Amino acid sequence: MILLLLHLLLLLLLLILLLLLLLLLMLLLLTSVLRCCTDAVKNIVDFLGLQACERSDKVPEGKSAHTLYLAGMFRGGHDVLVRCKLAAAADGGGVTMQMTVRSTDSNVSQVIVTTIA
Repeated sequence: MILLLLHLLLLLLLLILLLLLLLLLMLLLLTSVLRCCTDAVKNIVDFLGLQACERSDKVPEGKSAHTLYLAGMFRGGHDVLVRCKLAAAADGGGVTMQMTVRSTDSNVSQVIVTTIA
């Protein structure tokens, strides 16, 4: 009888340990997703040299998708607006981006899109 209780107690402890490991893994995945989106936003802003609008360069905690709005001036005085929709992969394997560019000159929009693609 005592041996059976010890086995049940051991199984219960193993179950608790597995649950704690699962929680730790989920926490690590959430922080890696945040870091990926944050890094992607920083790299896009630095690469394009445009200003973030409406504090869209700040990625909220725990979000795996984000929209970045950028605005600025291209050579020749052409206004540029950029919207980047970002989605982080669940396995931490990178970030997918859908980019829309608007400008007073369609050639400028095309140049900006091709620099990223």
